[in-house]
Amino acid sequence: MLEKLLDFFTESVSLKRLKKLLDNNTPSIFYSGSIGSSLAIDFINIIEDSKKNNLFIFSDKEEASYFINDLEKISKKEVFFYPASYRRPYQIEETENTNVLQRAEVLNKLNSKKNTIVITYSEALFEKVISKKEFSELHIDIDVMLARYQSYESLARELKSIGASNKNAGQVRGLSGRKKYLKLKHNFELNFDQELGIPVTYQVFYIKAQSS
Repeated sequence: MLEKLLDFFTESVSLKRLKKLLDNNTPSIFYSGSIGSSLAIDFINIIEDSKKNNLFIFSDKEEASYFINDLEKISKKEVFFYPASYRRPYQIEETENTNVLQRAEVLNKLNSKKNTIVITYSEALFEKVISKKEFSELHIDIDVMLARYQSYESLARELKSIGASNKNAGQVRGLSGRKKYLKLKHNFELNFDQELGIPVTYQVFYIKAQSS
């Protein structure tokens, strides 16, 4: 059913005109009239065949989240979300660690891979990204550490204390709701030895940087 729907949109006159303009590297195109998920359906037909990186910028995080969810439902291509670092808009003194790492991951993908699909919003682009050229010294070490917790409650408290959250776009910001919490607790109790505890691995980044 989905394939038939996508094929139907592929035959759209307006979409064919848009593809032609993009193939001719037209610098500025005004595209309007898309409603609901039709924007994602229109553009997935374009980026499926594209050999270039594709960047979509939305006015806010909510619009970007809706679009990325639509793309993930109709395409098998990997889609990357580029978030803002801040816990609250433009409050630069409070950053979300998972978002900082996610931003770095997206930039690395853009440097090493073609035909990358990146979704972002204006607030995220507001931040300045410092390049390696601005440092006289930049050294990064990564260690993998193993910790064990005697109960799911102690693990959940530890994750909460370090500010862990769901980094995926459009998902619940916290760790989970009560029903999921109880289900996870039950599964952990069934599958892990109470004496050995629950094994958890952490990736720890050690970054030494000196500006030039």
